[in-house]
Amino acid sequence: MDPDARADLFARSAALCRAAIAGRRIVLAGHHLAGLMPWIDVLRRDDAAAIFVLACAVGTGPLPDDSVPRHVLGITGATRTDEIRATDQALRSLPDDALDALDRFDPDRTARVIVPPYLSPLDVAGREVYGARRPDWVALEDKTVADAFFDRASVIRAPSAVVPLDVGALRRAVELLDEGEGTVWSGDVRGGFHGGGDLVRRVRADEIERWNQWFADRCDRVRVAPFLEGIPCSIHGFVCDDDVAVFRPMEMVILRRPEDHPDRSRFVYAGMSSLWDPQPEDRDAMRDVARRVGQRLRDEVTYRGTYTVDGIMTIDGFRPTEVNPRFGGALGYAHATVPKLALAMLHYVAIEGEMHTIRAKELEAIVTEAGDATRWGSSNMFLAAPCSETSVYDIPGIGRITIGPGVAGTFARLEPDVSLIAPGPSFAPLAVEAFARAERDLGLAVGPLVPAMSVR
Repeated sequence: MDPDARADLFARSAALCRAAIAGRRIVLAGHHLAGLMPWIDVLRRDDAAAIFVLACAVGTGPLPDDSVPRHVLGITGATRTDEIRATDQALRSLPDDALDALDRFDPDRTARVIVPPYLSPLDVAGREVYGARRPDWVALEDKTVADAFFDRASVIRAPSAVVPLDVGALRRAVELLDEGEGTVWSGDVRGGFHGGGDLVRRVRADEIERWNQWFADRCDRVRVAPFLEGIPCSIHGFVCDDDVAVFRPMEMVILRRPEDHPDRSRFVYAGMSSLWDPQPEDRDAMRDVARRVGQRLRDEVTYRGTYTVDGIMTIDGFRPTEVNPRFGGALGYAHATVPKLALAMLHYVAIEGEMHTIRAKELEAIVTEAGDATRWGSSNMFLAAPCSETSVYDIPGIGRITIGPGVAGTFARLEPDVSLIAPGPSFAPLAVEAFARAERDLGLAVGPLVPAMSVR
């Protein structure tokens, strides 16, 4: 995209964001307090009348200064999924102290509320949620309905079966689908949102009864699919009013435990990276999948905004496993590479039907070009050990690790130094090395990790 076109697109994006913010009281609700300064900077730039943070927890990283009023809900949980569910519930029925703090900031309850994209309240204490997620959009994140959606979008996928939690039915499904490396079970959303692999397990043929009971405590049914060796990855798009924009592939850093480890069935979600490059034909295939999915989201549920398609780059090519009609964490590369575009805010603007001046073709060009030109990554681990302060450590040759308070103990975030790492290969082996060094040198209780295997 030429410089004049870029400048014009940035100007139109800024005008749309400003129209949504200027002169309004804005509540940032359900986020971690740490790391909110980019949002606060945008709100101040666009002349928000006042800003209030209703945070779920403090989190890890730099905090806003005391000029930003805030109330911290103090949400905790054994997993990130637990924290997200508890936050969503808290925003739907605020405790009295949070309600009092919010009412002092916004006594006439006219503030505009912005929540993280994985939360789904339609209002917070009577205040409009801007860019709220419609229930029919949220429903498509259920992994037991994803494959039927892919079929409707004419997307090639791995075979699967959706099975009730019944040992006999599960045995029959496993007999049909196990290709010798076990099967992967993904739970439904009976208990609400889940992510980060919290309700996904690799199940071997002799473990069916054990995992039937474990899932039955949390779900009504599971999707059973073959275990697919390959690089976990994601592709993103953006449904605009005129068409669908699709972006570049991203590696999802999904690690495992060794075969002799007692937690070998769990997938360890550890962030994402744009350092990985699939083969050109695989990249094209992923982009085609993203386009088909975006078109189906538009036609089936009148979707607008960003979305993600996650899957595995197998020996047979890309095989999608889930669709998330929301802004995904891996799109952090767009903020890092084209911050003036304010893609995260444009996502909310698009949901509200207020993005008429930006076309899919130009959005696709600027995000894809920038993502290819400047690489980015953010790998992370949640650890059980307690932590009260944030600290930063260099990992020579790879990047730096920030350690601080997490959901149920410690959060460790690895930021790769992309100037030191040649793009192309999977980033996961370097992430494994970095966390092993952190365990050795800093005493982090990470445990043994194994990266996924590239097969193409």
